[in-house]
Amino acid sequence: SWGFLKKETAQGSLMVSEQILPELKLIDTEHPEKFRGVNRVIEYLESKPHVTKHLVKKFQDVLTG
Repeated sequence: SWGFLKKETAQGSLMVSEQILPELKLIDTEHPEKFRGVNRVIEYLESKPHVTKHLVKKFQDVLTG
C-alpha cells in the first residue's frame, strides 16, 4: 500500500519501486532490486537492521508530516 514494492509477475516476484530505489542504493549497496515472494522481503529486512531503521524513520516522518 505504500508503493515501495510492486508485483512484477504472476509467480510472486516483487520489484522495488523507482520511488525508493535511489534511497535504497545509498543505504545498502548490496540490495536486491527484485524479491521472490514476501518472505524474501522479510528475510532481507531482518538481515539489514540499518535499512529497516531507515524505512521506519521514513514512515514515521510521512505519518507525522
